[in-house]
Formats: sequence, structure tokens, C-alpha cells
Amino acid sequence: MKIKDYRIVKATKLELFDMYVKQKWHYIMPYNEYLEVMKDGGCKIVEEDNNKLFWRKVKLVLSFPFILIKAQIKCLKEWRN
Repeated sequence: MKIKDYRIVKATKLELFDMYVKQKWHYIMPYNEYLEVMKDGGCKIVEEDNNKLFWRKVKLVLSFPFILIKAQIKCLKEWRN
């Protein structure tokens, strides 16, 4: 990933996906839309091995139920107190 003046100017899809998840954009917009926003903002997307990207997406999708259950438990604990 190459950053210039606090902007991402060049990155792979895998690096952008990691940022997408880390910054919790998956709650706001689909990944394809996020890529379009990055392209429109001037980021050059470099091709790389899509196999790693596929497995990161699978891991994220499988973690959604756990994340939701964890959030519900936290909410219930706060209500109980």
C-alpha cells in the first residue's frame, strides 16, 4: 500500500479489504461499492492473488453471526445493570 498526503494512492484489493474490515465499513456499504469510492478518490488498485482475498471474505462472512451474538450479549448485560 502506498500512502501520500494521508491518502491511499496505490493498494491491492486485499490491502483495501483489510482496511474495509478494520475500519468497519462492512456495516455501512458493500465491498464493491467501497472499491468504487476508493477508485473515485484517486486510488490505483493493483491486481494480486485473488485466492487470499476470497478466503478473507469467507472468514468475515462466517464471523458475522458471532459478532452479532456478542453485540446482543453486551446489550443485554448493559440492560441488566
